Order: sequence, then C-alpha cells, then structure tokens
Amino acid sequence: MYIRLFSDIHNEFRRDEGEEPYPIPELPTDPQTVLVLAGDIDTKGRGVKYANALSGRFKAVVLVAGNHDLWGSNFTKLPNKWLEGSEDNVYPLFNAHITIDNVVFCGGTLWTDYNDCDELSMWDATRAMVDYSKIKSGESYRKFTPEMAYWDHKDCLKAIREGLSVEGARKYVVVTHMTPSYSNQDPDLYNQCSTAEHYYHSNLDGLVCEADVWCFGHTHYNVDRIVGPKDTRMVSNQVGYYPDHLAKGFNDTLLIEV
Repeated sequence: MYIRLFSDIHNEFRRDEGEEPYPIPELPTDPQTVLVLAGDIDTKGRGVKYANALSGRFKAVVLVAGNHDLWGSNFTKLPNKWLEGSEDNVYPLFNAHITIDNVVFCGGTLWTDYNDCDELSMWDATRAMVDYSKIKSGESYRKFTPEMAYWDHKDCLKAIREGLSVEGARKYVVVTHMTPSYSNQDPDLYNQCSTAEHYYHSNLDGLVCEADVWCFGHTHYNVDRIVGPKDTRMVSNQVGYYPDHLAKGFNDTLLIEV
C-alpha cells in the first residue's frame, strides 16, 4: 500500500485569491494509494467535500480535522457532518481507528496537553490563538475553550492506543493534525515565546515509537525522519498559506510505502 500525505492545504486562502482548491497532482500509483489529509483543509467544515471530490482517484481517503477546519463550525457537530457527508471510501477520524487492507489508521486532531494542563499555557492560548473565538461548541454555540481541547486530546490518545493495540495488523499509521513531539519545532521559531510551543506540540515521543508511521501537520514546518527502536517514520507534508507563505520542504509527489 502507498500513502500520499497532505495537510495545511488551506483552500480558504486559495479561494480568497480567486483560485480553485489545491490540485493534487496525479500519480500512476493513485489507485493503490490511501490519500491522507492531516487537517487544515478548509474552513467551515468544507474539508470533507474536498476529500469526496478526490475519492474516485484513490483506494481510500483518510482525514482528520485541523483547527482551521473548525473555524466557523461547531466543535461538537462537525464530526457527524463529516461522517454523514462522506463517500463510502472516505474515512474521517475523530478519535477513532479503521483498518484498510490490514493497515490500521488511527487518530484525530490531537490538540495538545498544554504542558500537562498548565493553567498559564491555557490562559495564554486563549489570548494568543484565534481558535477560541473562531470555533463554537454545543447546542448553545458557546466559545470553544482550551479545557475542551485538552479533554479531546485525552480522548484522541485513548483512540490512538486502541488502534495501536489492534492485533494482527500488518502496519500501524497514526494521523493527527497537531504534532506529537517538541522535536518537530521549526528551529527558527524555537523559544520565541515561552508558552507558544505548548499549544503546538505534545510530548508523546514514547507513543510515537509504537507506530510504523505518524503523519501530522499544523506547524507549517515539514519534517521526514526515522525515530525510535521500531524505525517509526514521523512525517509532515504541509502546503502552507497561499500564495505568499508556503511551507518549506513541501513535496507534492511524496509517496510513502507501508
């Protein structure tokens, strides 16, 4: 099986410039490939429509919601919207796992643990990140909060561990939007803010090493490296903000074999 990984496509920026959604170039291996969309596809829940439009080219499409996918949407209602609106071979993961050809895919947004639920990190996140004003939650459409994100992070970890525990799978692929390791920081931005790193990353290096591949996005800083005793491939392939702030190292023909 092959995987093609894309994240942080941000079709909302392309739309603002009068452009069509990001055109993923075709490869001859696409019919044998699972397309993985690791979040920040488009705002207002449009990401599943983009996945559906591409589904005919691929064996399957696996996607998770990024923070931008939730902008203009309801945190508690988006999962049903995506799950009910997806084509038969499109699999939104909201703290869940699925198996495709004996390969387990598990994950979700992941958010962060805010430096182990540190109150200062949570307070600073509400001040620095617009997610908490752009996303609503529940029947009353109240503001999304770091506390909600923290508990969803915990639920995501549970789902990932359940997926990694499926017996007899040939490979285990984790898909999250947020990054599972502080080692994925852009070195040019490291320590510019004392708490900013805590709402981009979590310290899950031990868990990473239980997977065969861990796909993520969010940072707009691309990495592709082998870690741990199992030779886990930790990889991101992020497009970035069109047209002037594209992510360095993006590869539109990246092909991962599992």
